[in-house]
Parts: sequence; C-alpha cells; structure tokens
Amino acid sequence: MRALQAVRAGVVLSCLFPTLFTPRILHAASEATDRAVETVRSLASDIWSIRDGHADPDRRMQQLARAIEGSTNVDLLSRLVLGRHWRSLSSTDHQEYKTLFSRVVIGGLAVRLHSLLHELDGRLDQHFAITNSTTAGKKDILVRSKVMAADGQPLSVDWRLRALEKQPVIIDLIIEGVSLLVSQRAEFAAVIERSRVDGLIEALRRRARASDF
Repeated sequence: MRALQAVRAGVVLSCLFPTLFTPRILHAASEATDRAVETVRSLASDIWSIRDGHADPDRRMQQLARAIEGSTNVDLLSRLVLGRHWRSLSSTDHQEYKTLFSRVVIGGLAVRLHSLLHELDGRLDQHFAITNSTTAGKKDILVRSKVMAADGQPLSVDWRLRALEKQPVIIDLIIEGVSLLVSQRAEFAAVIERSRVDGLIEALRRRARASDF
C-alpha cells in the first residue's frame, strides 16, 4: 500500500511541478546531441583540410586514417563488430585483433574516402551538410548528413555516435541505408563460421600486409 501511495505521489508531483523533472534531462540530451553534431562537423572539416593539404596520396590516406580514428573508439567499435566472439579471444589476441582492425577497417575506409575526395572540387559546404540529428536508443545519437558526389547526386550519410564521458565517438557510418557496422559484422561472422576466430585473425593479417599504406 505504501509503495502504491509513493508511486501516486510521484505522479502527482510530476504533474504539478513538471519543470522539476524534465529540464535537466532535456538539457543533457540537447547538450549530448550538440556535441555529437560538432564531432561530425569537426571531422568533416579535418578531412577536407587533409584533402587540400597533402599532395602525396599515401600521406593523405595516412592522415585520413588518423583523423577517422581520432573521432572513433577503435576498442569499442572492434568489439561491437566481433560481437559474442570477442570473449573467445585471449588477451594477446585482443590486442592484435584491435591493431589489425584499425589497419584493415579504418584504413580501408580512409582509402575509399580518399578515392571519393579525389573527384571533388570546391569548398566543403558545397559538398557536405548536416541535415538533422536525433537520439537513437539510450546512449546513441544519429547525425544525418548529405554528401554531394562528383556526379551531382546527393548521398545520404548518417553517423551514429555513442555518448561517452569525455566526448561522443563515432561507432557506425550508414551510407544510403547500408551500415558499415552491420556489414562488417556479417563479413567477419561469415569468416568465423568457415574457419573460426583464428581464421579471421589470419585473414586480417593477410589484408593488413596487402593494404595500400
């Protein structure tokens, strides 16, 4: 009975004094969203500066990989991609896997980005615009943007960020509805199904040795 009375009292108080319950939560959510938008905008600016600042292609791709890695959390992202198989790795394998993941996945994204940027001319605001942002689940924020390709067709690029204590970090990139996180997870799962986790590590080693930089 007392528990029921306490619940009723809470409901009454929230109705009579809603400003005591909602502004702090709303402010925190708004602040997290603003920080996520700024993270994406800052990364886009850094990427464009790298595009204009380095003539050597290998140097540009290295700088692009560092910029992307600086706005992501490789430890978290690599675990999310590996999923339940993360627990089957030893502590030594954890470290090698994260290193290989950064080289192959983040490095591969930098290579594709370099190829796209090579075809573009003009200012950043002529090719990139953030359209809106929204919360996604309890911890994540989705920042939506449009990227104007060289053929003049706009691409939908959504950035999923997780709000951590220090700053939001990018955990997924969704291009025209295709999630990098989901597709990479499916690719890794297919390799593990054929040749177990050891086979995935070996496949990543081979791809790292064959990488462009």
